[in-house]
Amino acid sequence: MTPAVLQDGEVQYYASPVLVKNNQYYATLTNQRLIFEGAVTREFKVISIQAVYPELIENGNPGIKLIISTSTGQRDMILGFPVDPMFKAGEQQAWIDAVNKAVGEKPFASGTFAGVSREVPLGEVHSHQIQFNSSNDGDAYGIPAAGIRAAAKDAVVSQTAVSVVSPGISGSVPDVPEDTKASEVKLGPGESVVISTAGVRVKHTFYTIYLTNIRLILQNNLGKIGREFALAELVDAASLNSDSGEPEIAISVGMQSGLKQMLVAYPTESARNAWMQQLQNRLPRKNVSGGGVSAQAGTAAASRVGTFVPATNERVLVSTPDVRVKNRPVVVHLTNTRFVVDSVNGVVGEFAVTSLSRAVRMASELGEPGIALKIKSAKGDRDMHLVFPSLNDREAWIDALQSMIPDEADAGMYGAVSTSPYSVTTVHPRAAENTQTMKCPSCGAVNPASEMYCALCGSSLHPANYSAEEFDEPVSRKKHNVRRREAAEDDDESWPPKGHREKRREPRISRERSGGYGSGKEGRGYTGGVIGFISRPRDAFQYYAHELPGAAFPTFLLTGAIWAVLTTLLLVYVLPNIFPYDAGQFPILVSLQDNILLLVIFIVMLWVIWLAAVLLHAVITSVVAHLFEPSVKISEVIAMTMRCSLTFAVVGWIPLVGMFAASVWMAVETWFGLRITQDTSGFGAAAAAFVGMVVVYVVLFAIGGGFA
Repeated sequence: MTPAVLQDGEVQYYASPVLVKNNQYYATLTNQRLIFEGAVTREFKVISIQAVYPELIENGNPGIKLIISTSTGQRDMILGFPVDPMFKAGEQQAWIDAVNKAVGEKPFASGTFAGVSREVPLGEVHSHQIQFNSSNDGDAYGIPAAGIRAAAKDAVVSQTAVSVVSPGISGSVPDVPEDTKASEVKLGPGESVVISTAGVRVKHTFYTIYLTNIRLILQNNLGKIGREFALAELVDAASLNSDSGEPEIAISVGMQSGLKQMLVAYPTESARNAWMQQLQNRLPRKNVSGGGVSAQAGTAAASRVGTFVPATNERVLVSTPDVRVKNRPVVVHLTNTRFVVDSVNGVVGEFAVTSLSRAVRMASELGEPGIALKIKSAKGDRDMHLVFPSLNDREAWIDALQSMIPDEADAGMYGAVSTSPYSVTTVHPRAAENTQTMKCPSCGAVNPASEMYCALCGSSLHPANYSAEEFDEPVSRKKHNVRRREAAEDDDESWPPKGHREKRREPRISRERSGGYGSGKEGRGYTGGVIGFISRPRDAFQYYAHELPGAAFPTFLLTGAIWAVLTTLLLVYVLPNIFPYDAGQFPILVSLQDNILLLVIFIVMLWVIWLAAVLLHAVITSVVAHLFEPSVKISEVIAMTMRCSLTFAVVGWIPLVGMFAASVWMAVETWFGLRITQDTSGFGAAAAAFVGMVVVYVVLFAIGGGFA
């Protein structure tokens, strides 16, 4: 192995072969790097070496132990020496001296032993083999262990370098060589380092931190910038001590998502004090204190989120940032004319004050303060749940809403005093007759699939089927003008509905269980039985209107299995007894009668072919229906077509005409279902249903060699 190639200005201190985990490397120590060359080349900066002391490795051979600070924390490295045993002790001492020389170029750190203050060189600390995490280190010296750990900690960390020391900073700030300051970080034009400190810790990672006249920089031990913040983003800073007594500074950074706080742990208290002084002089808001982060600064920074601007005649009653609506952070504003939900991407909701009908104190499932706000609309009352960052914010909104909704104050909604100040929101759906359930796409609460809106958050359970503005079911383009006219009639009281409009059309999808729709079975509500697709198709289609293919798949598989078994048994055992045939002309039937395994394989083959054919029919039908009506949901049409395949289990096994009759019946059912559930025109539904059937028969005919 050849020695490492040195860089400009780099001086070699020591180099020799070493063993690391039984792998041999050639190690080179310079004034800047510790380099290992071998099968894999690795190098560490000298400033990342925290400690070195002798170590006895296997068989009592001398070695050394290095404590190196990495981006993931401190790591121990044991080095052995592949030399003659008589030279191992010399190698050990040579490496300890070389490492102490390289690391000792940093300024000394002050430590205190048993109340006596003295300067402790880094090499002296290492030569005494001080263990950082041991509680019995001081016993051998008659010194308290806590004092040794404090001295070792002060000894191994890098000291703070301040370009300009302001008066009033307690403690002396040691000088740092110029090549360890600004040269280690790339600065922009006109940028200069004000203060820098190595060995600071953010969470579990060690950095060298720089404060320039433009930004705050965190550089890891590999020389790369981990994080950087402009001075304009720094909102607040507060000095504090951790639970273990470690000096820290809590720096608040204003971001688009709100105010974030970063805890920076410093190696010494004097370094922390120097940084506090510099931050106090340079933070734009000058909100630096010793007791905590200013709440006003946090509110001011967070309030910048959003795009809402009140009109000239508007008076803002209350505004609160960091409010959550459906787990989405927003800024809410209440003026004398409207209620606005704002975000970084723009206004996401705006409601007139006259549409606010009720406000109730509530608590989220985690106990956070909130308000359940009921908003009137043309389609009925809607609930919006607001979760506030603090109780004071919630009470301020309750007071403001009380002044804006005076009619509800006496009804005990939000103004009356209650013995239970909170009502935890839970889901209480109706007694489910349909066992199908689905999760709310907004809050994740489980609701019956037959419901239109979530019982927890009030959002639509089928958002793709409703327009974003009207919360109404999708309509075809032919009916768009009719819908707009109906909405205008609802809003304009001066134009009462005409006679032909008195009987309003019911919503396209209704989930009432009280009775059938034109089935003539009053008092006998449809409960979701699959046989309803044969006996009560209208009720069945309305019940399973928004079902996904996954829910219909088990019934679909069972239907195909029933058809395959009945068809095979009828073909192999029943028809030969009714219609005599020549065994030589149909040898496969004789084989199926004699071999049970072959019979099972034949049933499985029929089952697979049937599944593929029906799925192809479903996909083609859904795509064609979507072409005729863009609001059609392909997944729902596929599930509906899979349900309609029940006709094969009813008549599909009848010889000769059964399969064709079942296919036509299935296409008619699909046609009927498209008109009921997807608001498709009659021609579009018929075309989609029968085109799918025709394409399937053409494909089967081609595979069977009919065109040949």
